[in-house]
Amino acid sequence: MKKFILITGVMLASFAASAQEVSDYDPFRDRDFLTELMRASAVILVIYLLSTFILTVIRLFMDYRLKNKMIDNGASEHIVNQFLQPQKKDTRSTAIKWSIIVAGIGIGFSLMLMFPPFGIHSVMIMSFCVSLSFLCYYYFMKKTEV
Repeated sequence: MKKFILITGVMLASFAASAQEVSDYDPFRDRDFLTELMRASAVILVIYLLSTFILTVIRLFMDYRLKNKMIDNGASEHIVNQFLQPQKKDTRSTAIKWSIIVAGIGIGFSLMLMFPPFGIHSVMIMSFCVSLSFLCYYYFMKKTEV
C-alpha cells in the first residue's frame, strides 16, 4: 500500500509541476511531458530494483548468520531448517489482485479520455476507479474464503 501511495504522489506531483494556464491542455499529447514522465518512471523503477536487490541480499546474509548461530548453539539442523523456511505466497491471489487493480486503472484512464479537460476531476475519476478495483478484490477474496 505504501508503494501505491508513493507512486500516486509522484504522478500527482508531476501533473502539478506541468500545470499551465491553458484550459485545453492535454498531457498525453505533450511530447515533453511524456518524455519526462518516462524518465521519471525509469528512475523510480531502477531505484526500486536496486533497493529490492540490496534488501534481498542482506536478508539472505542475515538468515545464513542466524542459521549458523543456531547450529553452533546446539539446535538440530531439522529445527533450524523448519524455522528458516521461506513463507509460501499465494501466487493465484496475487495475480488476481494485480489484474483487478490494473483493470481498474485502465478503466480510469479510459474514463479520463472520455471527459477531456484534465484537472481535479480526472484525479477523482482515477481515485474512484482504483478504490473500486480494491473493493472488487476484497469481495472476490471474501467470496473465495467461504
